[in-house]
Amino acid sequence: RLLVHAKGSPEKPSPGMVEAHRSALGPLTELVSVHDDPADYEMLGMCHVVLGNDENASNVFKAGLAIERAKSPGSDLCGALMRRISLL
Repeated sequence: RLLVHAKGSPEKPSPGMVEAHRSALGPLTELVSVHDDPADYEMLGMCHVVLGNDENASNVFKAGLAIERAKSPGSDLCGALMRRISLL
């Protein structure tokens, strides 16, 4: 979580940062499939953004948003996911 939500990250990620996000894809994909938690979807989508996979990121953010809207439509996470989708 600290890696994905790191504050002050450079606009263009370093090669090490890209590799770290690539390494996080597997564990985050597993978390999403096992727990179906919208916060995990957000982190997985953020990894896809860093890796330049905007279409995958959009799909992941939208899936997480659908789950979060069903649970808590006015939550901060809903707002964050909508904002992330709009930036793609």
